[in-house]
Amino acid sequence: MGKRPVTVRVARWSAEHPWRAIALWVVFVAVCFVGGNAAGLNEATDEDQAIGEAGRASVIEIHGDFENPAVENILITAPSGQLDRGAADAAAADAIARMRATAGVAKVDDAVPARDGSALLIGITMTGDPDTASDRLQPLEETTSALQRAHPQVRIEEVGGRPSARRWTTRSARTSSGPSC
Repeated sequence: MGKRPVTVRVARWSAEHPWRAIALWVVFVAVCFVGGNAAGLNEATDEDQAIGEAGRASVIEIHGDFENPAVENILITAPSGQLDRGAADAAAADAIARMRATAGVAKVDDAVPARDGSALLIGITMTGDPDTASDRLQPLEETTSALQRAHPQVRIEEVGGRPSARRWTTRSARTSSGPSC
């Protein structure tokens, strides 16, 4: 009879020396664990996981150094019931004119109506560092309060953040969690 294969000899030895075999397996696992930790970890970056067109667009956005200005919104709604479109348009025109003259405002967008006609939204881009924009809101809040006093037939509120016009119109005229005027 010839020499037996290595697997058979290892199995026979393991059967004859079970505690030694278990101890050797524990040592083998510990050596693999220590060796794996010593080798280090190479994590995938966003660029490595950028798959397809959306992935390429994400990489472009990350490295594009795009400007992300601070924005606020003026929301014009009815105090109750249907929105009086004439009063809302007059309030929007006044809001646009007053906000353009307000300190700290870089740009004022035209009023965007909700799909169901229940509200108007006016986007305001602020000047300066977006990270410190909350420290410069006072002039905008004062202007919004003055607008509300000048147009009591509609509700005029300042709402923070800028949803896109498409997203905003699908949410309709949801009441603001921002300061109320």
